[in-house]
Amino acid sequence: MQQPTKCVLTDYELLETIGRGERSEVRLARHKGTKEYHALKMILKEESVKRQQEGHLHNEHTILYNCNHAFVVSMDGYAQDK
Repeated sequence: MQQPTKCVLTDYELLETIGRGERSEVRLARHKGTKEYHALKMILKEESVKRQQEGHLHNEHTILYNCNHAFVVSMDGYAQDK
């Protein structure tokens, strides 16, 4: 299984919001170079740290990286702004 790559947010054109959660938002994004569409989950890190949920974020990252199933979304990469 290929390791997810570290992405740069400026490589993507952010389009409409397709979902919202308690501490996150999912946006449709198009990669500027390849023109491929991706779902981009943006998590409010400050809020997650304040609520002491860093472990949950790490678990989600691990599960999405390791899961390979037709009915589960795969993780292609990740980015961090701060």
